[in-house]
Amino acid sequence: MNKLILLLLMLSVMTGCASKPRISDISPFGPDTYKIKAFSNQGEEDKLAIEEAYKYCESLGKHFMPVQGEDMYLQYSLIFSCLDEDDPALKRPAKGIELVK
Repeated sequence: MNKLILLLLMLSVMTGCASKPRISDISPFGPDTYKIKAFSNQGEEDKLAIEEAYKYCESLGKHFMPVQGEDMYLQYSLIFSCLDEDDPALKRPAKGIELVK
């Protein structure tokens, strides 16, 4: 009986370690601005959030512009804008994306 409990416990821990990355729904965060969170235990949270935000802006026929990223343990929060090609805010940031630690 103890071996069975130990085996089930080990399997549940291993399953948790191999969990799939998840991405939250994209939420409005202001005019043309949105927020998304990515969760992963594989060290790719920022990449997942940026890729999903980029695809979202493309689906609107707009251009992706990162505003702020926050790297937390096993998750990455990204605030971004979807801007028209002629929007004056669509330019290379002077100092890059603001990363909050």
